[in-house]
Amino acid sequence: MTKIKNYVVNATPSLDDKLIGTDVDINNFTKNFTIRDIASLIENTFTNGGGSNDTRIISGGAVWLSGLTYSVSNLEYVINGNQYTARGVNVTLADADDTNPRIDIIYADSNGNIGVVTGTPSESPLKPFIDQNTQIQVSFVLINAEATAPAGVSSYLVYNENNGSPTEFNSSENTSNTRIQLSSTVSPFIGDKCIYVQKPFDYDNLGFLSTVDYNVSSVDTFSFYIKIDRTFVPTSKISVSLFNNATRLTSDIEISSGDFGLVGNLIGEYQLIVVPISAFSFNDPSTVSFNRVIFYFNELQDSIFSLDYFRFLNGIENEPQLNTYLSLDDTFDESYTGKANYIPIVIDNELGLKLVDYKTLFPTENFIYGIRETSNISGTKEIDLYNFTDFHYTMIGDTTFTFTGVPIGNLVKRFKIRLTGPFIPTFPAWFDIYGNTYNGVYINDILGEISNGNSGSEIGELVVHTRY
Repeated sequence: MTKIKNYVVNATPSLDDKLIGTDVDINNFTKNFTIRDIASLIENTFTNGGGSNDTRIISGGAVWLSGLTYSVSNLEYVINGNQYTARGVNVTLADADDTNPRIDIIYADSNGNIGVVTGTPSESPLKPFIDQNTQIQVSFVLINAEATAPAGVSSYLVYNENNGSPTEFNSSENTSNTRIQLSSTVSPFIGDKCIYVQKPFDYDNLGFLSTVDYNVSSVDTFSFYIKIDRTFVPTSKISVSLFNNATRLTSDIEISSGDFGLVGNLIGEYQLIVVPISAFSFNDPSTVSFNRVIFYFNELQDSIFSLDYFRFLNGIENEPQLNTYLSLDDTFDESYTGKANYIPIVIDNELGLKLVDYKTLFPTENFIYGIRETSNISGTKEIDLYNFTDFHYTMIGDTTFTFTGVPIGNLVKRFKIRLTGPFIPTFPAWFDIYGNTYNGVYINDILGEISNGNSGSEIGELVVHTRY
């Protein structure tokens, strides 16, 4: 063997440097391997299935439909490091035993099939085994003796026939029944009616308001069905938030292709969307009740789709979805289990991790929910800036507008107002104003940023840009 020449000590390696090794596939010949090739082999071996024990649900779940029938959404999942998909189906569980309860498992497998493993009836039933090399649990169901429905499962109807209170929530939309039709008879999922959405503008909204409050702890899943007639683009999304009357309780859940069972290019058939309540990040952790759901549509101007059969459910035992749960429960305090929108950081003593709300670490700009006034304002008009619970500006006649309910907190909050006409903009004294002077003859873009800087008093900056 030739001696190595020009040996360099403490050289900095690069991906194209070579290591000397033995190729067992070619008579144990000595061979040079690049670091890049070795790194690629390790990545493919340990993250894409070769020896990995990574098994999890990425997107989707199951909900009770009726009787002993469950509806399973389109699924995306990983079994031992290999990623699979399965098309959504309904599955019907076997009749209950006459004497003892049992537990069934709804599963998906490495062939893209969805099925049920029926448990053994017993006074103290256990989950049946699944083949962990080829199957993954999607949900499990307890069936009591002589039962005709699963134990502990209940549902609350939000929308089916647009009947409103008392059997459903009262529905509303902002397009005067043009882009969003609340009682369409075009291809409903169940019954005679559905909601037909045709080329919605950004931030067109659909709302459901109940006459009674629902306790957050009394529901664990929100579900609905969607039929896409024109493909969603990759940036298309449906945003969902929970409210109590006019008070926003949560940040938006964004549903795009690949989230919660949605397949954006699946045309002409209804798809089940399964959203765990734990996916919602509540603005106030002490929140106990809600009575309103609002949907916003974004980047869907070329899309046509139908929505139907909205429900809240309880007693649904789905496996966590990757996008809505952290899989580090054994690392953190129990109070952090399953918290969406939190990220792990190393604690000060460097002996462990903790979860921190990412919004406290990085300034974020929320979506701007807009309202467009096409005529002069007369009297008093209150505009909800909507990103923040009670943040409004009030326009009085054609003369002034002022801010009310300015949010307090250590997060940076941004907003934008586009304004024209003979107004005299009035802002709180703590705003520093930059840029142009407001000119009522032209269109003015007013950009604002608010933070109290942890000082207990608000700090604000405004930039006025006049479009001459």
